[in-house]
Amino acid sequence: MSCCVQRHRVLPFHRIEVRISDTMAGSALKYLPFNQKWTGSSFEKVSLKSLGLIIQLNHSTVCENPLPCHTSLAIIHTNGIHEVAFRYCGCSRAISPHLQLLRRRIYPSSQLNIMTCATFESLNTLHKVSLTTKSSTYDLHRALETLTNNTGINVPKSKYRPLSRMLLQWRHLKLLMWAGRGHDPTGPEGTKPGELALRCPSCPYLDINLPEGWRDASLRERQV
Repeated sequence: MSCCVQRHRVLPFHRIEVRISDTMAGSALKYLPFNQKWTGSSFEKVSLKSLGLIIQLNHSTVCENPLPCHTSLAIIHTNGIHEVAFRYCGCSRAISPHLQLLRRRIYPSSQLNIMTCATFESLNTLHKVSLTTKSSTYDLHRALETLTNNTGINVPKSKYRPLSRMLLQWRHLKLLMWAGRGHDPTGPEGTKPGELALRCPSCPYLDINLPEGWRDASLRERQV
């Protein structure tokens, strides 16, 4: 198990599979379902966190003053909801815990007592899915629950509210990024009403898609 934990230091959101012999369960069950292991008489859920995987933030190796994360920290990823153990950096080069998570492309649902996060990949995927399928955040959350456990037993604790908050903030940050507000001297705070709206490409705009002398054009030319 130690080699499994070591290899997944940079892949903490994988759902591991435990190989069993053909004589134990037949060739059709050569690989067990996600997050399960064979105890000799039944399947038992197992996760990388339960095997001892701990991810150190703000360092590539070991921190001299590691700080534990919340014991029930949940991470939303594209393949479901995970329980992951992080260690925040508390040494002289430390920054705020939420910034340490953001540097690892993990978006926290709060900045104080962080209990739920989502990876950038999951937020981007859910954003695109909601735009193309018109699915509600509740439907997206139910899909994540099913990806985590589709048996209806031991369903993970609901993360609907923090997920809604993170998706709302993610959409707003995307709009600010597309509008170039990060490069403006006034920043996001200087954004005026309507500046994040997308212009209709079919509507006429001065100095954009209207030719010179358009005011002097005849009625026939205007209709064309």
